[in-house]
Amino acid sequence: MNAMRAVFPGAAIFGCFFHLVRSMKRQLAEKRLLAQCRNDSTLQHTARMIIALAFLPRDIVQATFDQLASESPDVLEPVLNWFERTYVGCRNRRGVRRAPLFHLELWSVHERILMGRDHTNNFVEAAHRRMKLEHGADHSTLLRFIEGIRKVQAG
Repeated sequence: MNAMRAVFPGAAIFGCFFHLVRSMKRQLAEKRLLAQCRNDSTLQHTARMIIALAFLPRDIVQATFDQLASESPDVLEPVLNWFERTYVGCRNRRGVRRAPLFHLELWSVHERILMGRDHTNNFVEAAHRRMKLEHGADHSTLLRFIEGIRKVQAG
């Protein structure tokens, strides 16, 4: 993403809510908690609340995460630790949060929903899939790429 910002400094870069959910499911599976979450309504509800942080106003996400973490079942601690490191930012010794791997501005969908914008990037993925079909390969020549764009635009 740093490269994207360097090349397109004025572009708005957003994450996809679908991929946030998918990432959470992957973590639950890696921690061998997915089946347990499916069978335990409390765990399932808590996992959904973690993901629902994406819908909150940005200024209350960190405090809400802290409250949620303090009230969550102990079995979810590894997932909460992962989410904190990756999306919220861990606290240092002085209690100040470090920058997470993915900043809140990237994965929060609150403002996008209020503005009526998409909270997934399915349209981008669909266009990418169509381009791959037109090209027949992941990497093509410039000429084939331009021809493929023309075909996609033509419908």
